[in-house]
Amino acid sequence: MAPFWTSRDKGVDEDARQILVGFSYATGTLENRVLTAVIRWFTGGPATHTFLLVPSSVHGWTTLGANADGVGYIPLDQFIRTRRLVAAFSPRRESLWTGLGELSKDVGAPYNYGGLLGMAYVEAARRWFDLQVSRNPTSERRALFCSQFVAEVVRASGLSLGLHDDPASTLAPEELLNAMLGNPLWEMCPLDRLVA
Repeated sequence: MAPFWTSRDKGVDEDARQILVGFSYATGTLENRVLTAVIRWFTGGPATHTFLLVPSSVHGWTTLGANADGVGYIPLDQFIRTRRLVAAFSPRRESLWTGLGELSKDVGAPYNYGGLLGMAYVEAARRWFDLQVSRNPTSERRALFCSQFVAEVVRASGLSLGLHDDPASTLAPEELLNAMLGNPLWEMCPLDRLVA
């Protein structure tokens, strides 16, 4: 399969049709900047949001992820108006289409605000007390937050994150980013070709 950045048409290789995993942080409004600062303080890294980048013949790239209004699509050119991209990764062998197909029922699911609150507990236990937490105590059953949705799609595709059996509801964007950095199963993609 050819790398996705070989096409001149908005960075989309129509033959490869590869779904990517992207990472970002919020910019723009004071509320977005404060939320970014709080999440960075808890996780200790640059990424505060993760999502899928899905090739689109209309938009070039469209994001698919759990945002404040639930799991849905946002064209990348609209998405980057209030967010800054940190990194994007392509699986080297497998395809994320398999996992997305299995989890397509989650498109439209509400945002997991309870799970986001529970992530404060999970991150505090890990970071300050060096405890391994196997459960997010306030995660909502039929709702998803960003890293939970992406981790579930990746795992349903049969791809490894190297995070053993940690439940998706206990994974922060920064953990997914660190799991992909230097992982031979994932290839970092040039961001300038996504937003060209």
